[in-house]
Amino acid sequence: MLGSIRKVFELAKIKPESIQFRKEEFNGQNIIDALRNEPKKCPVITAADFTDYFISRNVQDIRSKHAMVTAGALKGSEYNPTNTTLADQWFIQCKNSYGNDPTQPGEIH
Repeated sequence: MLGSIRKVFELAKIKPESIQFRKEEFNGQNIIDALRNEPKKCPVITAADFTDYFISRNVQDIRSKHAMVTAGALKGSEYNPTNTTLADQWFIQCKNSYGNDPTQPGEIH
């Protein structure tokens, strides 16, 4: 669960585990359907997983994943009509889960 969502639950004094969330898993095709069809969904994706990096350095109690909320899906031809090489590729738009913290980069390298 995203840290920001967990904070909302804590402020409301609700344990997230007490709610029967329905988990959905997405792959390369059904995430596009979820973002473009009705009702639209906003799946959370793992944008970067640093688990192996921290395990190899014996670092414990570290948040090793960076999650982002998907905001939409664009076909290459919609994103850049002049680029015929990418015309049939799908691009997933994401919102940085760091929120409005300007000290955090919006890109994963």
